[in-house]
Amino acid sequence: MTPDHRIALLLDRLMRRFGAGIHARARDADPDRIGPLGGMILTTLADIEPTPLRDLVVLMSRDKSQMTRAIQMLESKGFVLRDPSPSDRRVTIVQLTDQGRAKVEVIRRTMAEVADEILTPLSDEARAQLTELLEELSY
Repeated sequence: MTPDHRIALLLDRLMRRFGAGIHARARDADPDRIGPLGGMILTTLADIEPTPLRDLVVLMSRDKSQMTRAIQMLESKGFVLRDPSPSDRRVTIVQLTDQGRAKVEVIRRTMAEVADEILTPLSDEARAQLTELLEELSY
């Protein structure tokens, strides 16, 4: 099957529109100033925690040093904990704190607001169909 460039273009436009909507709300949604990477780390951790730092680095396709700095910042703000693995002390396990879980809820609520605005033109049936398709594609 030949890749559909139209789908790629439309997905890119949708992701940029979504990102712009999140960015427009950053002042209200991110008073802790964790930034986009911090938000992505927290929401990813909410899906897979606790997890080795190396797995988070691979899943998010980021440089290890960049991720280490971001995790240190999130830890200093009380959103994550880093602990050595009980089975291999060379491995760092990362997980959310209660404060981190509360922050994830704020981030997800903001994401839902942006998605709702973008999807306003769709009927309830089309939204349900889109939800099913996205669930099929999710990890």
